[in-house]
This record gives sequence, structure tokens and C-alpha cells, in this order.
Amino acid sequence: MHYWAPEVYEVGGTFYLFSAWQKKQEGVRGSQHLCVLKATDPLGPFTVVNDDMGPGNDPTLYLDAKSGKYYLIHNNGFGNMTAHEMLPDFSGFADEGTRLFDRTDPGVTWSKGGPTEGAETWVTPTGKLLVLWSSFCEGDSAKFAQMGYENMDYGTAIAYNEAGDIHGPFRQENELITPPNMGHVNLFERLDGQLMLATHYPDDDANDLGCSCPIFFEVRYDPGKDTIRADCEAFLREHPDP
Repeated sequence: MHYWAPEVYEVGGTFYLFSAWQKKQEGVRGSQHLCVLKATDPLGPFTVVNDDMGPGNDPTLYLDAKSGKYYLIHNNGFGNMTAHEMLPDFSGFADEGTRLFDRTDPGVTWSKGGPTEGAETWVTPTGKLLVLWSSFCEGDSAKFAQMGYENMDYGTAIAYNEAGDIHGPFRQENELITPPNMGHVNLFERLDGQLMLATHYPDDDANDLGCSCPIFFEVRYDPGKDTIRADCEAFLREHPDP
């Protein structure tokens, strides 16, 4: 069984693991279904709450501070980013979902092909909701060329709603927040409070390591533009052609 991009959240003393997996009987890689498991300890054991909440991948949990409701944001399996309100016990969806955006929308200029995936959220000090997401940007990845995506690479940019409304509408910044050849980011705070970004690099199997590895950047908030960027200057000095 294949599984993708698990994320664990503690809510009310229970740890919920959201992921996507491929059911054994389907036997076709790429047919992903959203699932949720729970445990009383972050190390498990985890038990299945719902093994099929519908097609999709890369789920991430978002708490709307205004309403107190939890939403699962994910690629819906048909190309676009979707948000579903969760049931109070996290056993499934409480609504039919809201389409947030897609890489093919007219307002998206940075994505050149591929998926709309890897959502992560952050709310700015003004209440603006940022949704960081990944797709294929302009580049020269040999891995992507083998997949039929010529002159493309992996990248991450930001969609946003000024009012902080998870239901949108969302506009696009259309600027990469990290260099290409890395994507599907997560945010976290260090013990000293510094906001950090985790991503994988290089996103190309044809490298000395033979796989992608985690890489971490400090994140800077730009109050003038009310947005964030990864501090990649030191990385780019060492890797001028990532």
C-alpha cells in the first residue's frame, strides 16, 4: 500500500493523523483516498477513524479562529484545491466542500503544468489568510522531463484571502517563495519562536543522494506586503543553480 504526506495534529488531547493512501484492491498507483487515524500518543498506536473520505491527497488541517471550525484542505483528486469542514469528531466531512483555486485559473501565471497540491496555511498579523501550495514551475528537472513535463521543475507560491475567509475568493501572488527544485512546504516554530519552513530538496531522483531530503529555512514576514518569504540567501550562495 502506498501512502502520502501524513500530518499529525493534537486536538483536545487526541492525536489525529491525516494522510492519503491507495486501496489495495485498486492496485493502480495514483488513485489516492483521504484517510484519518487517531491515537492518544503521538507515537501511536493509531487506529483508523475513516479509511476513505473521498479522493484526494496532501491533506492539511486548518482551524478557522473566527468560527472555531476545523477544515481539511487538500487536492481533491480532480485537480483543484478544496476545503471541507470537518465533523466535530473528525470522522468525516460536514459539508460538500469548497473549491478554493486551481493552477489552471486565469489568475495563476507561475504554474506551467502538473498538480495543485501540498497546501499549508498561515494567518498574518492583519488576519490575511495565506495558503502556500506547490505545482510545476519553469525549470529543467530531468525527472519531470521523463514524466512528460519538459522545461519544468517543482515550486511553491502563495494564494491568499485578504479577509481571512477560508471560503475565498483567493488571489495569487505568483512568486516562488523558495528556489525551484523544492516544494510541498510545512511551517513550524522553533523553540525560540522563529517561524521556519520545511521542504524537500532536490526534487529530482537523479542526484548523488538518490532521493529528496528535508531542508529548512527561516521565514521572514514582510509587513509592507503582508506576506512571508523563506530566507534562502545563504542557500543560493552555496547553490547558485538549484
